[in-house]
Amino acid sequence: MTYCLEHPSRKMLLMPVEPFEPNQSCYVCSEIPLMLEVNTFYIKFRDFVENIVRAKLGMSFPLIMHGSAPLYEVGDDLEVDMVANYEANLEKVLSELPSPITGGTTITVEDLLMKKYNEYGMANFHSEASVYA
Repeated sequence: MTYCLEHPSRKMLLMPVEPFEPNQSCYVCSEIPLMLEVNTFYIKFRDFVENIVRAKLGMSFPLIMHGSAPLYEVGDDLEVDMVANYEANLEKVLSELPSPITGGTTITVEDLLMKKYNEYGMANFHSEASVYA
């Protein structure tokens, strides 16, 4: 790993350093999946994308997949019919998606801007209460 010095010393702008240990409380560095408890029969996919993925996790260009099935993607190079499909998914509740998200479901959320993906385990879904992380 190479570190760029703010104030160069000995005419060295770049200096090799050992990488830092990953911060286990960081969702990017951590290998631990995020457990989320929501009502899959009540929460719309739009609420999940806007309130959890974008607001809480800070992802700007999310790609959300359930297995190999893409549920949502943002980008300039998408075909018109795919954009329409993703927009239609936003209006559905989680349990009514083409690949339904129900109790014990694991989805993959990737931020295309960060070039880093994380798997978020979705578990403990209840039909009575909705809880945002």
